[in-house]
Amino acid sequence: QDMIQLLSDSNINGNDNNQLQTSRNRNKTDNKELLLLLQQKPLNATTLNPSTLKSELEKRNIPPRGFFYDDAKHLQECLDREHEEYIEEKKREWIEALVATRKERIEKRRREWMEKEMEEER
Repeated sequence: QDMIQLLSDSNINGNDNNQLQTSRNRNKTDNKELLLLLQQKPLNATTLNPSTLKSELEKRNIPPRGFFYDDAKHLQECLDREHEEYIEEKKREWIEALVATRKERIEKRRREWMEKEMEEER
């Protein structure tokens, strides 16, 4: 819920030049992608066929126990953990990009203000 609020608050009002408009459009696209990502569910291990289940277990160095539902349960725990880690990493990346964009906008406004002040002094 907090993340969705962050997404809706992510657009900053500013000059309507092309660069800012492009940045806003990119932010809206990024926001939609992140919202879709947050709504994704991890793969359901019980939907895999036995050979795929076994190969997925082997990829993660989990020895198969020989019982499909036991193996699926152990794989599901790994899939859930991997999915959570992936989502958290994407959230971090999104927040870092948002912070960088806001810092750039603030710096640009500061430079514009200083240039305007210098013009007025002349």
